[in-house]
Amino acid sequence: MCHNIKNMLKIKSILERMQNHPKEIIEIRFQFTKHIFWLVAFLYFFAYLMNVGGFYTSFLSLDALAIAVYHLYSILIVVTFWFLYSCFEYILLSKNPNSKIIYRIIFGVICFLMAIPPILIHTGIISFS
Repeated sequence: MCHNIKNMLKIKSILERMQNHPKEIIEIRFQFTKHIFWLVAFLYFFAYLMNVGGFYTSFLSLDALAIAVYHLYSILIVVTFWFLYSCFEYILLSKNPNSKIIYRIIFGVICFLMAIPPILIHTGIISFS
């Protein structure tokens, strides 16, 4: 019981600190996005190099690696544009935490619209032949 109370007090202190310092929320979101981007980029390029190099194990056949590379590429596109949006948001809000939300919405829509064509081309919905 005492352990739960300590955890609740820690969570309450973290929430109070985040409400008093809005730049901490911005920093946490940016760091989270950055780590997810690097993780997905590593997984994609690792699987790609294993596939191209012909390295495989008993549980990772070349067919499984090819499928992983195919799906990781789509995820990499989405995470890349999410990372670009997060960079823009971090720069904008670290300079002025009270900036208008319309700038973030406009840039978010632009990033979303830029991410759609590569995914549609990759999945074969749009073709040039």
